[in-house]
Amino acid sequence: MNNHRSCSSHCCVLHGCKYGHNDCPVVTKSVAQEYPCENCGHEGIDSLKELNFRQEAVGMEIRTTDKKFMLELIDFLNSYQSVEPDSTVIRAF
Repeated sequence: MNNHRSCSSHCCVLHGCKYGHNDCPVVTKSVAQEYPCENCGHEGIDSLKELNFRQEAVGMEIRTTDKKFMLELIDFLNSYQSVEPDSTVIRAF
């Protein structure tokens, strides 16, 4: 862990490290964020409760998108099960 003491009051779990540290303790969640960051304010997030709600919603959206993408990919790949091995569709890949 680093000693970036100002990260807890300036960085954000949703918007990242204000200072660009890869090991920001707020982003890695080893230190609690004290206040919403400047970017939160621009997005109308006024409290840590709102920030946590938004972060959870974004996480759910990402997980849902990933699951939807994987199901679409599986359907796409399964649609080629009956194609002959030497077909032009298979060779195009």
